[in-house]
Amino acid sequence: MIDIRNELIETKHYLCAPYPLLEYLCKLQLTTSQLVIYLLHWGAGQINGDWTSQLAVSFVASRASCSEATVKRAYNRLIELGLLRRTPAPKRMRGNRAVTVTEVLLPDHVHEHMRATPNRAGRVSVRSEEHPHHEYQTAAANIATRKIEQTQSCRIHQLGNAAFNEYGRLSQLPHILDPVRVMKEILWSALHGSYREEVPYKAVNAGLKLVKERVWRTPKGMPTQWRWEGRQFVVENEASDTARHHRSPPRLG
Repeated sequence: MIDIRNELIETKHYLCAPYPLLEYLCKLQLTTSQLVIYLLHWGAGQINGDWTSQLAVSFVASRASCSEATVKRAYNRLIELGLLRRTPAPKRMRGNRAVTVTEVLLPDHVHEHMRATPNRAGRVSVRSEEHPHHEYQTAAANIATRKIEQTQSCRIHQLGNAAFNEYGRLSQLPHILDPVRVMKEILWSALHGSYREEVPYKAVNAGLKLVKERVWRTPKGMPTQWRWEGRQFVVENEASDTARHHRSPPRLG
């Protein structure tokens, strides 16, 4: 049997938090929630490659096992300490939520101290290198790309399952003439739009709620000919195409 510790190391995303960073965070005497929330954004920013992330407050609260109010208080404290910068995203059309952009920071006064701590064997400071290691950078970029692709593939699979399970509910709404098109809009928003940071099933359910309340609108920026390639919903499309030929036309709301 494979050791679970080795399995996690070989297959899952890393939280690459250097010792100088952890030591500094401990000295600040952060609460457990504040520490976890900062490290969540640190890891997400590292995976994205630009130290920024767009994580919904509800998502952060779920991952940190705390309330949304606790998350908001933690943001205020981390911003005060110079560890985070939060920039409101542009307002979107009604029916689509904007998620604030969060950047992880380190105060200027700790930079030199952190650089002075011991390096790993064979590694020198990036600042002291005269020529960047292009091969290393390329390899790291390729690894990051593969991880992003794997994460996206998993999300597509989960969204397909959620769409498959909820499509029947959508198709029963009397004011929806084209449920396939509407479900594609919800899925696009969950992959590329304002719901892309939400848990898959929550993204689909949130979209369905807006559709039921008749306030859903086609997401801004969605290509007119965009196709959903997730297997589960394609199967449901094929089944629903046959079913729609045998049911009475839906009523207008």
